Amino acid sequence: MEQKNIRLKTKAIRPYSHPNHTPLDFIKGQVILEFSFSMMVVLLLMFGTIMVFRWTGLDLVARQKSHDALLFNEDLTPEEQIDPFFHAPLPMNATWVWGQ
Repeated sequence: MEQKNIRLKTKAIRPYSHPNHTPLDFIKGQVILEFSFSMMVVLLLMFGTIMVFRWTGLDLVARQKSHDALLFNEDLTPEEQIDPFFHAPLPMNATWVWGQ
């Protein structure tokens, strides 16, 4: 008995197939979502970097003010004025809490 080649008339199964959209439309949407997510991550990293630089500047200014106040205090002896532990660092304030 001779076998006949039977072709099945089926459409190729594609993931995310929709009659009104081509697969390229779904790739564009995925690219937009990935780009948006990566930009949110970049913005959060930039915010963190800005907060660290802000804290560094505020801490240096507070250290300078307390050092000047210590040096111009006439009640202290020179040995007391050169104390290296004259200042405690400011709190970092990196947890979305403002003005405490």
